[in-house]
Amino acid sequence: MVRILTYVVGIITISALGAVAQEATPQLELFGGYSYFDRAHGVGAVNLNGWEAQATYNFTRWLGATADFGGYYARPAPFADFNEYTFLFGPSVSLRTPHITPFAHALFGVSHLYDGAFPNAPIENPFTLALGGGIDVPVKGVFVIRPIQLDWIRANYSYHANNILRISTGVAFRLGSSSR
Repeated sequence: MVRILTYVVGIITISALGAVAQEATPQLELFGGYSYFDRAHGVGAVNLNGWEAQATYNFTRWLGATADFGGYYARPAPFADFNEYTFLFGPSVSLRTPHITPFAHALFGVSHLYDGAFPNAPIENPFTLALGGGIDVPVKGVFVIRPIQLDWIRANYSYHANNILRISTGVAFRLGSSSR
């Protein structure tokens, strides 16, 4: 899965190299949208739907720092809620062009899982890693559409390490530009 994701981001990045133009770099990018969280493999197998929010501060035209938060929810059985939250931080790189901005990131942090089927289970906040990227498409002014973002997430719960695919889509806003 990581290999496929790496190839996709690489192909998008290389194909956009010819269209690089000098334009203002946003100081801050804010994203919010829908997220599909595929936990369909291994222990605690259930697919979740939820939200993702990101804030990226750009140090240069191509390098930024991202804070990523997500909440994912399912009800696999009556009266058995299954919720997972992620709190991730890390570097991101972007290739800015007038028509498309592919990006990649490596995010690190913690997850928190609540399984309503086992409400008395010990609370864990394991180390979590997310590797991935996506595409932003400027629409007009500060408004941007993110048609897709793919992340491979690894959450190391004590009972089992989980490999999760997260697919997100939504809107972003680019604020405070400079010519970096």
